[in-house]
Amino acid sequence: SDLGLVGVNPRYVPTGHLVYGHTTQVLMAAPFDLATHRLTGDPSTVLPEVMVVVGGATQFAVSETGTAVYALPPGDDNASFQLAIVDLNGVETPLALGGGFFRHPRFSPSGRHIAYEAIDRISVFDLEAGDNPTLAIGVTDNPWWSRDGRYVYFSGRTNSTLFSDGLRRLADGSEEAEHLFRRDGMNYPQSMSPDGSQILVMESTLDRGYDLVIMSEDGDSVSFTDYLRADWNETMATISPDGARAAYVADEFGVPEVYIRS
Repeated sequence: SDLGLVGVNPRYVPTGHLVYGHTTQVLMAAPFDLATHRLTGDPSTVLPEVMVVVGGATQFAVSETGTAVYALPPGDDNASFQLAIVDLNGVETPLALGGGFFRHPRFSPSGRHIAYEAIDRISVFDLEAGDNPTLAIGVTDNPWWSRDGRYVYFSGRTNSTLFSDGLRRLADGSEEAEHLFRRDGMNYPQSMSPDGSQILVMESTLDRGYDLVIMSEDGDSVSFTDYLRADWNETMATISPDGARAAYVADEFGVPEVYIRS
């Protein structure tokens, strides 16, 4: 049943509470009856600063006596990462973004903009003007650009469920984000075919791990077909510029390796 809580990475602790993270970098707790699976009180903030990384993993653990250990979120004094441009001679030029928890930076086709993922948002940095508008707020993942540079595609959670949807938004933020699909499970759009009719999607399931499926559009309808489905993980897929091949990562032999497939 829906408990009406908005959060990520929930865990039951022996003190009789359901403890969970929130993308605002806090740890919440709500009294919970394990027998009836119902809340017995209102949620409250128990730690005002806890690292909640992209994807929802909350960095904390609680002992049987109620003592917690946790990681602090990155800030001005404990920033985890800095985005920088590195030329082919190894010369680094940091971007004027300061420090933070950044992932998945992607150049636009023109090379002027960089879409990137922070702890609770996706933003686009303008290398020439220095602007840094936010395109999406919340649990969002893996931004990438359309081939014409007009759109940024990403996955995100648009309600209180743990399912992730496929979305896109005009890179200038002039319109609201639009849904590409809503589908059970964790689904991450990865790359688009040259004609724009198909998108490779990385899906995550409890029994198989990560697999790759193809989303096809026909008018207003959307369908999904398997592309790679195996007992190991297939991730991080990219369609070649001519649409003839896909590069992806698989761990069939125990370590991540890069493959190319027609």
